[in-house]
Amino acid sequence: MTLNEYILILGSNIDRENNISRACRLIENMAVIEKKSAVFETPSIKKGLPAFLDQAIVVKTALDLSTIKTELLAIEKQLGRVRTSDAFASRTIDIDIMVHNGSWLVDSKKDLNYPQIVKPLMDLDIGLAYEDGQSLYHHFTSLEKTDIRRIRSDRRTALVTGSAKRVGRALAIAFAKEGFDLILHYNHSKNDIKQVQKIIEQYGQKGHLWQADLGNRDLDVSIIKEQKIDLLINSAASFYDDQVVDNDRQIKEKQWHINFMSPLKLIEQYIHSQKCGHVINILDNAITRNDSPHNHYMMTKKLLGDITKQKAAQHRPQFRVNAIAPGWIMDPVGSSRSHEENKRIIEKKALPRKGDTADLVDTSLFLHKNDYVNGQVIFLDGGRHLS
Repeated sequence: MTLNEYILILGSNIDRENNISRACRLIENMAVIEKKSAVFETPSIKKGLPAFLDQAIVVKTALDLSTIKTELLAIEKQLGRVRTSDAFASRTIDIDIMVHNGSWLVDSKKDLNYPQIVKPLMDLDIGLAYEDGQSLYHHFTSLEKTDIRRIRSDRRTALVTGSAKRVGRALAIAFAKEGFDLILHYNHSKNDIKQVQKIIEQYGQKGHLWQADLGNRDLDVSIIKEQKIDLLINSAASFYDDQVVDNDRQIKEKQWHINFMSPLKLIEQYIHSQKCGHVINILDNAITRNDSPHNHYMMTKKLLGDITKQKAAQHRPQFRVNAIAPGWIMDPVGSSRSHEENKRIIEKKALPRKGDTADLVDTSLFLHKNDYVNGQVIFLDGGRHLS
């Protein structure tokens, strides 16, 4: 199958960041985005209107030129674009095809008289030729200059508690693969967190280490205020049965703070410090039960589940708060069940299989990518919570 390559320009000055991001997501339904330029901000040509954001992208698709034009117009309409005779009016999104299989479209050439269009194209590929062998850069130097500012919207940061081991480790590495820089929380596992940091750096992302005891009632969460954080994942947990916590007040208090009070403190500071964002809380599928040898643990997770919905309702649409209630994803620390033992448990519980961290990662990525989901608790347990 032959693929066609297109270079597109996306522009918006109404709900700018969201509409450009949404446009890319919708374009990915029909094409592969091979490369993106940085996002650039430029004052509107028409006085008194909000500044525009512009980005260039390279896509490959089997769609021919006529078909992709139709599809892009449909995306513009879906995102609320209303076309008028005013070429410089405000718009939710504008998607223009500039290059088709290495050739500039005739209609696109006139747009190259605007530096705000040329700048993201240059950022995408400095070697692009304009005409008669002249470079796009040389053409840019001949244009009347305007105030074009590069926006560092390409850097995203996630804070994951309990990043050194198990679930938190898997989530931290997964979001690094997605292009996130990480704030890697750990308490005592210094050697383990260093290994996670190395893996994240191999993906070209930054891994900032944050050592803190979430079991401390005086937890310092000032790190939340120090930089822009796009995603907060409360993954760290303490798991003791009631017999242990009832006989050890210190363990009981630590479990209370690690599982509920510290996540709540982080969420509240996050909402207070950031302009917008997303929180994912890791719960437990057993929060539907009311009788368990781990009642204190379950109480902390039930409360975190309630807070998920409360904060989602109170702080929408600037903030989304969701949760995952996993079932049998990992065996308890120290467990050494055989394959045959696991198979018997699977049959007894009527499960399709044992879960794993890949299931948790996929669900977390879904929640973060789909910004229309808010206040949800997803049970990730093969249906076990239905029993």
